[in-house]
Amino acid sequence: YWENEDTPYPYGAGWFNLNWKDNTFSIWPATGKTAPHVPDLEIVKIRRRNSGIGRGAGSERLYVYGRNLKNGRRCETTTMPYPYKAFAYALRKRLCENGIDVKGRYRKEGDPATIAGMKLTPVCTYYSEPLLTIMRDLMYRSDNTFAEGVLRAQAPGASREAAVKAEIELWRGNCVDTDGQLFRDGSGLSRSTSVTPRFIGDVLGYMAKSDYRDDYVSLYARAGRDGTVRNLLKETPLAGRMALKSGSMSGVRCYAGYALDEDGAPGYVVVLFVNRYSCSGASLRTAIEKFMVENMASRLGVADKITDDDERKCQ
Repeated sequence: YWENEDTPYPYGAGWFNLNWKDNTFSIWPATGKTAPHVPDLEIVKIRRRNSGIGRGAGSERLYVYGRNLKNGRRCETTTMPYPYKAFAYALRKRLCENGIDVKGRYRKEGDPATIAGMKLTPVCTYYSEPLLTIMRDLMYRSDNTFAEGVLRAQAPGASREAAVKAEIELWRGNCVDTDGQLFRDGSGLSRSTSVTPRFIGDVLGYMAKSDYRDDYVSLYARAGRDGTVRNLLKETPLAGRMALKSGSMSGVRCYAGYALDEDGAPGYVVVLFVNRYSCSGASLRTAIEKFMVENMASRLGVADKITDDDERKCQ
């Protein structure tokens, strides 16, 4: 349900059974060099005024656009069609470099070949970061691939539809009304996914009263300080007092999270969705900042910190 036009960009990196290096790589169009190496990649160069890249979902053909495609300094970051191929190549290369002979090709699930009866020697044990660390990284960077993985964790080994069903049943079991919500993915990059501000507000309200409150609130970046909201409300009385997650695409700008009390606990749920706006992004952000300052500063007891500069900035 993601748009093809999002496929080649890092925010559109897909989710696979094996994910590696955020499923992205660097490419120098002039030479065709990639880092890491991506096997079976076909590069098609097309001269035009505006530079860019294009690749359809599942395709191993990458289109590179630009006026000067011989510029050796130009580098693009794009997405891997099939991460397992790049990983297998790198693993084989590293093993061979260390004197470990590799025979044959990697095996796919369902191959008749089996390892039954073979003596296996573990060569590496890798431990994941704790879920809380992964979630915080996901939220601060707004990582769509990580978000898809977290959704799929609701139904390991099953389909996306099964994971969505499990997620809906989870919230229904906690008395959150899910009627009218449409989930097509775990990140919201799909334009088919649609949820209401009330639903998001109900989820935030539930979590603010749950036993996981402190951990959950810690996942959110602080406006004016870090994450994707580091420039929002910067140099206003609300800087550091709003724990928010941002979300945006063409014509859409959303923020959701909490206004925090002096102790850093959630005092108010905050949800703001803007759809189909026609003004500039900068004008919209100024309007959102003005709205938040006017409505939250007095509630949080920081209205007396509003200066004349703040007033002029919000005009």
